[in-house]
Amino acid sequence: MDINHLLLWFVSLSCFSILLRAMRLPTDYNRGWAIAASLVLGLMAISIHFVPRQAGLIGGGAWAILFLIPIMGIRWVNALTYREHYQEASRLSVLLSWLHPADGWREYPAILGAIALGQQGQLDRANTILSQQQSPMTAIGRLAAIFRFRLESRWEDLLAWISEHQLRRFFSTDANLMLYYLRSLGETGDLNGLLQGIEDFSRTLERTGNTKIVNLARLFALAFCGETERLERFLKRSFSDYPQHMRQFWVATAAMAAGRQDEEARQQFVALQNHRDAVLQKAIARRLQKPIAEASRVLTPGAYDILTRIEIDVQQEERYGKPFTFVSKRSYVTYGLIGLNALVFAVEMRQGGSENLETLYQLGALVPVDVWQGDWWRVITANFLHYGFLHLAMNMLGLFFLGGFVEATLGVIRYLITYFVSGIGAMSLISWLATFLGTQDQILVGASAAIMGLVGATGAIMLYGWKREHSRIAARNFRALLLVIGIQVIFDLTTPGVSFLGHTLGLIVGFSTSSILLMKWRLSL
Repeated sequence: MDINHLLLWFVSLSCFSILLRAMRLPTDYNRGWAIAASLVLGLMAISIHFVPRQAGLIGGGAWAILFLIPIMGIRWVNALTYREHYQEASRLSVLLSWLHPADGWREYPAILGAIALGQQGQLDRANTILSQQQSPMTAIGRLAAIFRFRLESRWEDLLAWISEHQLRRFFSTDANLMLYYLRSLGETGDLNGLLQGIEDFSRTLERTGNTKIVNLARLFALAFCGETERLERFLKRSFSDYPQHMRQFWVATAAMAAGRQDEEARQQFVALQNHRDAVLQKAIARRLQKPIAEASRVLTPGAYDILTRIEIDVQQEERYGKPFTFVSKRSYVTYGLIGLNALVFAVEMRQGGSENLETLYQLGALVPVDVWQGDWWRVITANFLHYGFLHLAMNMLGLFFLGGFVEATLGVIRYLITYFVSGIGAMSLISWLATFLGTQDQILVGASAAIMGLVGATGAIMLYGWKREHSRIAARNFRALLLVIGIQVIFDLTTPGVSFLGHTLGLIVGFSTSSILLMKWRLSL
């Protein structure tokens, strides 16, 4: 395996998945990504014909310019907007507009700048800019209209505008429009409509792949339905990057909706009125002048059932929602394993080089014939050796993203058992099978089997949540994991130097081990 082959695989898979998503969700926002994916694939196709040994590097460079940099920039813009730093977000989005002019980014800086003006109290200027951008026929035009109504908390007018232009037909492709429609229902007291809307649109919201949008819909449900304690826990877990004053605003909203703490809620809103954000001041003024509906007086039994399901989804999202991107500062064991692998790699380099087979053999690489002759310890040490920096980097990246979730879910002891049983078990089985396959002289190194064991453990956790707790989120992620495993199998079978057998055995052992541990865990509760 070399970097050119790896980049060919990665870039092709990334571009085809983007094109597939653009076909499944044909929104204005996906058009630019689809164009960029087509350009990168076309460039790689030409490169494969003329310079095949550099095609992956060329495609990787184009992918970095057209995807990596914009994705990082968009995440930065989103982070700034969630923190209400619209002026900084506007400046950054100007740069992004040059890379993706077809995604509405040329208009987006003006919209963000208008919101910043609104925060500063220049509502007339902000309204003028947003009016110029407003249009019911484009996603960016609808977003401008949404923010125009939001500036002055004119939620009844937003609902009327959506109805006038029959914009519900865009809900399946415009998550922002759907989201603010739901908020408008809550703001105007139609709590049953809010909850039914979240129920009806839940699949569409999940298909966006944007966790923040899904969580904002849940935030509206918890706040407008007066679930103060659950909302506070939810904000702490899922909106830690949200500005403190906005979290206080929604907690006070929930308190007002609960009805039991009406005076306390009013005091919280009054305390927030000193904040310099003019948009927030407008929202608070609306709360004080026109208190929101008391949930217990409005909600029907059917709506309470939906609210209960939303609360269950919130709990299950916390438990099963981020199996592939879970990163926590408390993943001490995962970071320890990464550090240990890096330390062993440094020893390899010092002893003669990580691509020197003699060095790897002396340090404990797996050689089945030697294992049968008494070097049993090789089934352990081989898990910490790596052939080259790319091999190490790929494995540690996988460990970084997968390990934290399994560690947090299973706990330290069960996590370590799964990791080491997967790695050692796969190495032992390879040594045993080598006697039948006639490959006893092969040399094998790497943490791949142990990491594939974590993939198996993730699958076991999702299957457990799906079958035992009937979690839609766990079921969805289990199906996504099967797709990832299928792609991994194809990659293994088409990439020289990769142990398909080791990966497969690690996956099976990890799944089996963690399944047993989950059963024991369930019995001990």
